[in-house]
Amino acid sequence: MFQEDITKQHIFDVASVYLLTQKEQSMDEHHAVCVYRQLDGAGACVNMCIAGLFLTDEQVSGANNIESIRNIDHSGRITEDLLQLMSLLQNIHDMGGNRPEDFHRNRNVRLMNLATDQQLDRRILKNMWKIINPEE
Repeated sequence: MFQEDITKQHIFDVASVYLLTQKEQSMDEHHAVCVYRQLDGAGACVNMCIAGLFLTDEQVSGANNIESIRNIDHSGRITEDLLQLMSLLQNIHDMGGNRPEDFHRNRNVRLMNLATDQQLDRRILKNMWKIINPEE
């Protein structure tokens, strides 16, 4: 799934848009653990976590659906710094808010902090925030 020339900024931008528009975490059928791909009763994907956006169906099938991103076979296509960024984004996905109204606000703050720490452009966050919160 990964292109050879994919950048940290590209991963951050794609993941940020998804995180800020996602309605809820991607959970297993018992709502006990976060999974890369949340499936409905017919086996169709209805929700994904951040890493799930960038992994193939084969990489997340079966028990791999809850494995650490670092334990999945990437065949050397993902560099260590991209894996680290994906792990950090995954942590943001896994930490929603206790109240639904805090869900996106908490994610936005965490994404802003991550962008600063990783020296990434934050424009996507500012633009997305204006779209999902036009009254602010």
